[in-house]
Amino acid sequence: MNSPPSLAEQGGLAPWPTALSLLPRLFLPEFRPPGSSRKSDGFRETWLRYFTRSEDQAALRHLSRLLRELILEFRPYLPKSQESSTRGELLAAAADLRFLGRYLVGVAGARVTCELTAADAHLPELAERLALGVDQIALEIEAEMAGVRA
Repeated sequence: MNSPPSLAEQGGLAPWPTALSLLPRLFLPEFRPPGSSRKSDGFRETWLRYFTRSEDQAALRHLSRLLRELILEFRPYLPKSQESSTRGELLAAAADLRFLGRYLVGVAGARVTCELTAADAHLPELAERLALGVDQIALEIEAEMAGVRA
């Protein structure tokens, strides 16, 4: 059975933004650390990695799920945002991308701050290249948001 044409095929959606073309194919399919799920993404993996015991990471992921459920349960009672949820989500994504870009620059600094094995010697350069791509995506989001009137 054939599926109906998508909105993009019907001309209802613009083509994917150019920022998506910066994402390398090697990131697909998505990597999920053990014990992680979409509903537990409240804490960044870049932070959770400092908790080296898996049970600590699991406890923090559980706390993240509880906090997510709490905010979703009480959302109707919170003041309404003045911006659309999509605008807020994109601005939050840009902020997270800015963080990730800075984090990757720090990882790139490992070439002078860490002794790397021969197998890992190329990783700082990879982090540096990826930081540029991440920053480009954040810039594109921020530029679009600055040009759109709420």
